[in-house]
Amino acid sequence: EHISEEIYAEKTVFVSMEHSVKMCILRLKNLSDQNRKVSATYYAELVLGVNKASTAEHIVTWSNEENNMVLAKNAYNEDFGNGIAYMKPVFEEGEY
Repeated sequence: EHISEEIYAEKTVFVSMEHSVKMCILRLKNLSDQNRKVSATYYAELVLGVNKASTAEHIVTWSNEENNMVLAKNAYNEDFGNGIAYMKPVFEEGEY
């Protein structure tokens, strides 16, 4: 939990027991009386292999605008070549 500039932020991170997925839930609440515009940035340092030094140059990223997703894979790696990493932001407005 964090409050800055009259914006309350709460982040929850968890992983699925059945699937290879990490979920990050970010909740923001405007504590001021003024309308606000905010942006959120997520940084992921992908390895998609044994170590970053040997895989970084082989990671390819692309976007799927229809599904609002960013995807990445390392087709060069025999063990991880079929795996795809993705991020899909989902936005919901409401009270909490």
